[in-house]
Amino acid sequence: MKNFLNDLEKKSFLVRKLWEIANSDGNLDPQELSMLESIAQSFSVDYNSALNKNSSPQFNIEEAAFCLREMYRITIIDGDLNPSEIKIIDNFCEQYKVPKELNQITKEWAKNLLDAEKTYESAYLKFHE
Repeated sequence: MKNFLNDLEKKSFLVRKLWEIANSDGNLDPQELSMLESIAQSFSVDYNSALNKNSSPQFNIEEAAFCLREMYRITIIDGDLNPSEIKIIDNFCEQYKVPKELNQITKEWAKNLLDAEKTYESAYLKFHE
């Protein structure tokens, strides 16, 4: 998916929001941290600086959809869709008026991706033993 964020403030906001989601279950998984650092680097955003900013930029629908997808990507990287993470995403959608249908479709995409990953891992382990 194309990165629709071309504004440093919006990129920093997304990095901060992804950190909030990843840390919401009380366990910042190494895979989550790696993804956060990779996204910050790809955005040319200083990771630590982004975490210390406190802004709420406005997003158009394309930007909000991109953020939504990235938020769901970080929720599943540790192999779980945690309710505390979903709550943060739902609040983002409400704040930025993301259509409920888009949120639901993206959530289903994440669940399907997570299920496919678990199926693959299970099959791999059978053949790798």
